[in-house]
Amino acid sequence: MTKISNLARLGFAGFAVLSGNLVLATNITITDPFADSSTFTTPYTNPSGVKEAGTVENGASTGNSWDLASFDLVGKSLSVNGGFNFQTGIGAGNSSVFAMGDIFVYANTPYNSTTPYVGKDDWSYVIHFDRLQAAAPGNRNPNIQGNSLKYQIIPKGSEAGYIYTQNPSALIIDLPWMVGNPVTPAWEVGDYSFSGTSLGNDFKNSISLDIADIPAGEWYFSTTMRCGNDVMWGHARLPDGGLTLGMLGVSLLGLSYARRKIA
Repeated sequence: MTKISNLARLGFAGFAVLSGNLVLATNITITDPFADSSTFTTPYTNPSGVKEAGTVENGASTGNSWDLASFDLVGKSLSVNGGFNFQTGIGAGNSSVFAMGDIFVYANTPYNSTTPYVGKDDWSYVIHFDRLQAAAPGNRNPNIQGNSLKYQIIPKGSEAGYIYTQNPSALIIDLPWMVGNPVTPAWEVGDYSFSGTSLGNDFKNSISLDIADIPAGEWYFSTTMRCGNDVMWGHARLPDGGLTLGMLGVSLLGLSYARRKIA
């Protein structure tokens, strides 16, 4: 009985290890497709070589407080991370608000090698954040309350209004930036975290969202702030949920086999 119990514990420990692999985030960020083109370049490069982190658009304000760093994915949990303050929309050296945008989701690449953002309006879904009420769109920061914020996943055609990056003081205009609230919003709740200190502008913001309402398949993700100072892209194949069940089955089969061997 003791041997079986020990093996049972080992079996469940093995499952825990397998399950643990599922919670390791994968960085799905891809290099800004125009970073090396005649339209955009990357004057501020992260020495570590991490894609996107430490890079902004040509002519943009540089430094951590203006940087979008990564899209990370765990199953169907998406997080967006950066030094830019998602809550205030204010970067170092500027008192103006440049609200963080929504996340646009594309089935196909919205660009080609010669025409920047040729398919910018061909998105399939938008991950839309509940926002503070303000007369000027640029001041409508995500409505972050403590460690949470509300959001919704809206299919193309169901949005209420469509707003592009815009002046005043915009680096790039006419990129998809945010949409308005639907008439009857059904909100979900995501997580927000802020770490570090504003001293030296060394801090990190992170928003984590369950995107299970987006079907399994290959998708591109894009987001930016109101001024287009940094445009971030991600690319991933979303799972259908079968991986977790499959690994559970493998673990239970292994445990069953171990019990039979002892018997």
